[in-house]
Amino acid sequence: EHGGTAESSRQLGVEEHAVVKTLVMQDEKAEPLIVLMHGDCTVSLKELARQIPCKKVEPCKPEVAQRHSGYQVGGTSPFG
Repeated sequence: EHGGTAESSRQLGVEEHAVVKTLVMQDEKAEPLIVLMHGDCTVSLKELARQIPCKKVEPCKPEVAQRHSGYQVGGTSPFG
């Protein structure tokens, strides 16, 4: 539940870059989107919004992310 990709990489014995995290985001209309990212990288929300394009992107609240994906936060699969 805690430790994120750093803990996952430690337990798997791989570099954190090799661990992929699944982030559930939403745009300004509350439309969901999934972002897959290397474990040691961060997402620029401004750049992501620019690329989509939309005005704003933000992470979903945990309960909203679970409703969209069906997975608990911390265990969201990119292959649902």
